[in-house]
Amino acid sequence: MATIVSRGRFIRFAVVGATGFLVDAALLSVLIGHGLGIYAARLASFPAAVTWTWLLNRLWGFRDDRTHRPTREWARYFAVQSFGALVNFLVYSALLASVFDERAEMALYALAIGSAVAVSYTHLRAHETASFIAYAVFCLN
Repeated sequence: MATIVSRGRFIRFAVVGATGFLVDAALLSVLIGHGLGIYAARLASFPAAVTWTWLLNRLWGFRDDRTHRPTREWARYFAVQSFGALVNFLVYSALLASVFDERAEMALYALAIGSAVAVSYTHLRAHETASFIAYAVFCLN
């Protein structure tokens, strides 16, 4: 039975993450289309996407884990997601600056690649202990 629950939670987690990416990509496209730069638009799209995924996780994905202090819960969620966003933004920026010649039409590709790199990091950060991360990433005991 635990496997079914875990599989269900993973599926909900994946669906929420996918919709978060769609919110992020849509807002990024709209902001760039309205003249905001590719880096400023990325910084603006992130908080909206994180707030969306927090809300959807709270209401559907992990509803059994929600607390009676939603503001604190959101702040903790935002903090954890910010580490992944940093990874995402660094990959996004590096690709746009060095590979895609800062072309706005390549921003969604950079976002997708940055998201793919960052998703495993945020999942580890949210669900594993610091010592496990230190060992897994840096091979430290």
